Amino acid sequence: MKRKLIQMKIEGHEVVEKTAKYSGNGAQIYVPKHWANKKVKVVLIE
Repeated sequence: MKRKLIQMKIEGHEVVEKTAKYSGNGAQIYVPKHWANKKVKVVLIE
């Protein structure tokens, strides 16, 4: 399925780029421990 690219402007404090890994019936990424209990956004880039 070909996805349409959209342009977004996001303001934040830190950025990490990782590859999501399989986990059960989904996928997950690990973020720094100090991000726990904070609001985060995940963007599919590929």
